[in-house]
Amino acid sequence: TYKKETFIDDFETKYNFLEVLDYNYKNLSDLSKNLQENYEITIPFDEDFNKNLIRINPFIINKITQNPFNLPYRLYPVDFGYKRKHTLLTSIEFPSNYKVKHLPEDKVISLPNKSGTLFFKTNVINNKISVYLKYQLNKEVFKSNEYQYLKEFYNQIIQIQKNEIILEKK
Repeated sequence: TYKKETFIDDFETKYNFLEVLDYNYKNLSDLSKNLQENYEITIPFDEDFNKNLIRINPFIINKITQNPFNLPYRLYPVDFGYKRKHTLLTSIEFPSNYKVKHLPEDKVISLPNKSGTLFFKTNVINNKISVYLKYQLNKEVFKSNEYQYLKEFYNQIIQIQKNEIILEKK
């Protein structure tokens, strides 16, 4: 039996630098539909730590830190077993006494033959930053001659997820 409170406690234990204010989900039991999770979190910061800047990495969960494709080349196909799609939409509300100093660069990448896409965009309205990252692989099996494209695709995801948003005190 799934209990929301247990999930929130486990999540806060794993990510002990944040507090979950609310969590909800859709399609947890329906495997034919994509799982959708929505978190409302708060991350406290100490203004004395740096009096002028706040650095934020919006990629807290499901972050890819290491490329699974690290061989220089491959002689056999990559079989994922299924098509993949990952979407992250984050909204960051920041204090009104700060302004955005740096946002990561927007990026759009397509793999040959529409076999995969990567879309990354940030937007600022008032004191709210929206971060949107979507990447998908549109086929299950990639041939060995497509390996370099797949490897670079994952390198780009990793680079995007390393980026920080920098806020500066007004």
